[in-house]
Amino acid sequence: MTILNKKDLNRYRYGNSSIILFSVGCLLNTKNGDTFPMLENNTADFDDRMNIMEMDADRFSSQEWFDALSYDEYVVVKNTIKYLGGK
Repeated sequence: MTILNKKDLNRYRYGNSSIILFSVGCLLNTKNGDTFPMLENNTADFDDRMNIMEMDADRFSSQEWFDALSYDEYVVVKNTIKYLGGK
């Protein structure tokens, strides 16, 4: 299991709302849908944000990312999209 540097994770933490999506190498904030790429040193690049709502709206450009998710991660992402008012 990959452990994040707690100091780096706390820069963008809303309670227990952050989860690592190992299949796509991202940290997902389930409160607002922001994703951040994971770096080799097991920290997240908080300067390179993408939002799953924007990605869901532009499936042409993002389909490969969604297809790469494991089943369990896909469920988390879909639930986050529903929570944020998506389809």
